[in-house]
Amino acid sequence: MKKVLVIIMLIFAFGCKEDVTSPNKNELVGKWKKDFVSGIKVKYDKIIIEFTNDNKVIHTAANSEVKSESLIGSYNYDNGIVILIDTDCKEVPGKYELEFRNNGVEFKLIDDECLRKEVITGFFEKYIE
Repeated sequence: MKKVLVIIMLIFAFGCKEDVTSPNKNELVGKWKKDFVSGIKVKYDKIIIEFTNDNKVIHTAANSEVKSESLIGSYNYDNGIVILIDTDCKEVPGKYELEFRNNGVEFKLIDDECLRKEVITGFFEKYIE
């Protein structure tokens, strides 16, 4: 009886391992929205960030006074870290750690000398048009 109990304990101790993997690029591809963002120059009603399969990123900011402003750039994504490069920041990359949760993604600032960090840092919901 003790042998059976030991075997069961070993199965629970070593057999129930959680399979943790880093989010892949396919989880990032799509549109993400953040509402009511205070920027340095303008208060935006919403920010939409679109990541495409071909490593392009499009940032769109809109409010009631300004129809919309878009920046186009590129991104690299690996092991939960995204690096953004866009024309507005004169090719200065921004580095963010991503955490996927609750039908959204949180951008956590690692390093970014560009003003885009004011509107990109934070939680974005999956955007469905």
